[in-house]
Amino acid sequence: TQAVIPEKYDRMQTDLKGTKSQILIYTVKNYIETTLSLIDFPDFDFKNKVVLITGASSGIGRDTAIEFAKKGANIVLVSRTKEKLVQVAGELKQFDVIILVCQCD
Repeated sequence: TQAVIPEKYDRMQTDLKGTKSQILIYTVKNYIETTLSLIDFPDFDFKNKVVLITGASSGIGRDTAIEFAKKGANIVLVSRTKEKLVQVAGELKQFDVIILVCQCD
C-alpha cells in the first residue's frame, strides 16, 4: 500500500522552493508518508499494541492517533494541552481501545 499525500504539500513545496519553509514542508510530507505506510503495513497487527503519540492534541498527531485506534492499538496521547487531549480521547472511544492521556511539556 502506498501512502497518499494531499496535493497541497507538493504545491506548498513548489511555492516555497529555496526557502527554509520548503525544508519544513518536505519534512512534514516525509513524516506523513512514513506514518501512513506504517499504519497501512498489511502484515503487522496493531491490535492490543501500545502506540505513544506526541503532539496528539491536534493536526498530524490527532490524525495519527485516530488511524492507529482504527487498527485496534491502545493509545497514549501526549501533549501540553490536557483539554484538547481529552477531546481527542473522546473521539477515540468509538474504537473500543484503551486510551491514556498524558499532559507533558
